Amino acid sequence: MDWTDKPCQTAWTSPASVLADVAAGSCPVQALRTDRQGWSTLRRLSEPLYTELAALNASPPPDTLARQAERIDLIIGETNQGTEPYGTSFEHVLQRLTRQPLTPQRPTRPQIQVLPGQGHLAHITGPALLARGLDALA
Repeated sequence: MDWTDKPCQTAWTSPASVLADVAAGSCPVQALRTDRQGWSTLRRLSEPLYTELAALNASPPPDTLARQAERIDLIIGETNQGTEPYGTSFEHVLQRLTRQPLTPQRPTRPQIQVLPGQGHLAHITGPALLARGLDALA
């Protein structure tokens, strides 16, 4: 049995559980397709992806935004630190931002906020924790 034949380990009880399995890589696409409810949920959740990705791709590069910011706070889930793909992407962004010179407009380096016990889907798995963290930054 190769990875495409691997059965999913959990039953999906909500759109969040389907998304969590897909994001974690714990369930291959072929297994999702055999679950009509899970596949239907995933298709519905993916509808806004094109528009969201187009907006991200149209935004200025991080270093351009960094030159305009007075303060930069980066948030990462504890379980993503140092791991592919989110932790390593986070490190690349942090390195790029810390290469920017300090200015009177932005006299400090980016601050890192770690969400304990959370990963990439903290907005689903720990929304209250994420909200408290964002409130603390405001």
